[in-house]
Amino acid sequence: MSAISQVKICNMALTKLGAKRITALDDGTEEGRLCAAVYDEMLEDVLCEHPWSFATKRVALALVDATPAFDFSLIYQVPVDSLRIWSTNLPGYRYRIEGDKVLSSDAELKVIYTYRNENPALYFPKFSVALASRLAVWISFPLLASNTTKKELKDDYQLDLIKAIRSDSQQGTPFTPLNNELINARDQGPFSGEDSTDSSWFSI
Repeated sequence: MSAISQVKICNMALTKLGAKRITALDDGTEEGRLCAAVYDEMLEDVLCEHPWSFATKRVALALVDATPAFDFSLIYQVPVDSLRIWSTNLPGYRYRIEGDKVLSSDAELKVIYTYRNENPALYFPKFSVALASRLAVWISFPLLASNTTKKELKDDYQLDLIKAIRSDSQQGTPFTPLNNELINARDQGPFSGEDSTDSSWFSI
């Protein structure tokens, strides 16, 4: 079997739609143009759904030579390849992500985060299927002009995503995603002002 690639993932999406397959994202076809237009965004979207084992890094954050005006005493730099920070090494923490910085009052902050892994050869099959399903949702209407089909594809994507997450979670000790301020900072807006009492690291 040939190695997975961007083109192969796109062709999986196009096959779900009954559309013509492509030879390259820049092959001059409408299908290729649509795939190229959304591939990067859909990859990031699916990567942010879960701390995938093939797209996870653990690092000590670098301090920035500046001080917050109030609430916190330290500023850390978010890694340039970070898509989503999932957890830290410090229990009872209180942090806030603001842009590409993490505000904190704790020294030696370390994090687990998802990075933008652009190498399809490292993806496992169920993730590639989920990514193809996500692509299919976005390119379905321009190709088929059917909201009904788009809704069905969204349902397919959710099922494929659940299967992929379940499969990836078997790569180590199972864990339950924690609901804490560091995770929610980008998704839910301002910090609530309450300290989290969650455990220090995800078990992954």
